This record gives sequence, structure tokens and C-alpha cells, in this order.
Amino acid sequence: MISAILLAAGNSGRMGRPKALLLYKKSIFIDHILNSLNIAGCSPVITVLGGQSALILENSSVSRHIYVINKRPEDGMISSIKIGIKHLPVNTEGFLLALVDHPAVTQAVYDDIVKSASENPEQIIIPQYKKRSGHPVYIGRTFFEQLLNANADQTARDIIHLNEEFITCLDIDDPGILKDIDYPEDFQKL
Repeated sequence: MISAILLAAGNSGRMGRPKALLLYKKSIFIDHILNSLNIAGCSPVITVLGGQSALILENSSVSRHIYVINKRPEDGMISSIKIGIKHLPVNTEGFLLALVDHPAVTQAVYDDIVKSASENPEQIIIPQYKKRSGHPVYIGRTFFEQLLNANADQTARDIIHLNEEFITCLDIDDPGILKDIDYPEDFQKL
């Protein structure tokens, strides 16, 4: 079973409004990504929300899916990842770590990562476009404990780099995996 954790707990301070609710291809970021993860066969998809949860729940389809609230999103992305992992079913082989500010990832990318994860469930799978790493990243169950035990100052990237021998790089012909929408000008370019 390949699951997914969609991180949407940030306060979108640089954007000035909730990134989860920005419009992309006739849908909002969060709904677009949830739909893609579900089509790819991720089950369950767990969305981690933060301080803007009421606004996001009111204006998205998130409430029709599994979601959890990070009451301390200021503790960083690793705190949201830990909460998501704690809500995964025991038979989860691994999860796609998806970020709400990466809406340009195509369905084919999600499908390719899930297929690769199904064939290599114990690995860490990182999509790459022209040798540059992007998102979403797949993380096998083997690494859950390390993520759960990570210090507040550590990131998922730190844990991944501690396990480089287990990383599979998946060449992707899609620059969307690199498009991180943080600022209003990023959104305008998108």
C-alpha cells in the first residue's frame, strides 16, 4: 500500500494569502493535488493542515478526505511530517510526500513515482528533471522511525541524505517538479 502525505500547514506568509486556495487549471492547488494523488492510487491520502485550517476546509474538498491538524506548524515541516506518519495505516509500505505549493506536477509524474515505489517500496525515490531534484518524494517505511525521531532543527532532506545508499533517482521529463510557488511573482509566472 502506497500512501501520501500532503503538507498544507504553512502560514503562506511570503505569498500573503493561503497557497492551498490559489487557482490553478480551473481548480485550487490543494484540490488539484489531492485529485492527482488519488488518481495515482495513493491510499490513504492524509492532508496536514495548520493555522489556516478553517479557511481551507471551508473552501476546498479537503473535508471529504482524511486530514489532521498540526497545532504547532511553527515547529517546521518535520512536525507536520511526523503527524502525517502517525496517521498512516500499519500496512503502509511508504508514502509520497507532496507539498501544496507544487501544483504544476503532472499526473504522469505521480503515476511514475507510485509505479516505481510499488517496485521498490523500501527505497527513497526522488524525481529529477535535468539532474535537479524535485517533488513529490517517496519515502519507504524503513525510514519512518528516523523521521519520527528527527530533532526540531532537522528536515526531511537531512534524513534522506543520511540514507543516500537507499535513494533511487527517477528521471522525469517535467519541469513542474521544480516549481515551488512561494511568492506572488512565482504564482504570476505559473
